[in-house]
Amino acid sequence: MHRPFATVMTDFGCPFGCSFCNSRSFGYALRDIDDIMAELEHIHKMGVKQLFIKDMSFASSKPHAKRLLEKNDRSAVDFKWNCIAAPMLSTTRSPR
Repeated sequence: MHRPFATVMTDFGCPFGCSFCNSRSFGYALRDIDDIMAELEHIHKMGVKQLFIKDMSFASSKPHAKRLLEKNDRSAVDFKWNCIAAPMLSTTRSPR
């Protein structure tokens, strides 16, 4: 990661019930998109260039993630970012 960087959460917990993980026991809640955008704008004004989206599995709610990314695309904030996501959320297949 490049500095300066920040961590952001767009949701809390995880909606999946994977047998190997206890994350579902935390519950699951989505953050308000406008609240996330206000945080991103504040972080951007601080000079942050890199984000780590610290959700247990980013885009667990695809509609929520899509609305966030679309709203971010229409804003003045610009970050390089990375995240953790569950493999089951992938829409592409791995090359064989």
